[in-house]
Amino acid sequence: MSMNRVGDSDPATTAAAVSLCVQVGDAIQKERQRRGLSQSQLAKLVELSLKYIGEIERGEANLTLETLERITKALDLNLFEVAGHTRNAVLVSVRAEAVRTEAARAMLAGSLHHVVASLSHTLQTVQTAIGWLAKLDTELAQEQQAAQVPDESPPIRRRGRPRTQRPSDSSIGAGDHHE
Repeated sequence: MSMNRVGDSDPATTAAAVSLCVQVGDAIQKERQRRGLSQSQLAKLVELSLKYIGEIERGEANLTLETLERITKALDLNLFEVAGHTRNAVLVSVRAEAVRTEAARAMLAGSLHHVVASLSHTLQTVQTAIGWLAKLDTELAQEQQAAQVPDESPPIRRRGRPRTQRPSDSSIGAGDHHE
């Protein structure tokens, strides 16, 4: 026979399942003790291990309906009475969980609204800063353009004497040539 642990189930149903398992385990333990049976004796009666009986009574085991039926028959318990006693506890647990869930949802919605408002304000601030930077960039470009003056530096003076032009070879003797 396989045994499922309560912690192995879906997290959304764990709270209700734990409560139900604990309530059923408590009911079985009280009836066993009322009848003067040990866990070992009950385990032999229903052909289950002593360890499993202990886990059931502590609410650690997620027992099957077949196992529950075997135990309630051995203890001469009405299965529906056990279920009736645990039903109210489970409903209270489920309702409390729903209230906590709704409170968490409302708190998250409020936090989300605050975050959105804060981000909206931050976006407006950034957009304003971008506008200012664009305006400053335009003004700076205009100032740089106005500051650009043509290069009016004095001409470069050469050292030494100015060169005189030499007469070219073709001009020398051209007028001296007599024939």
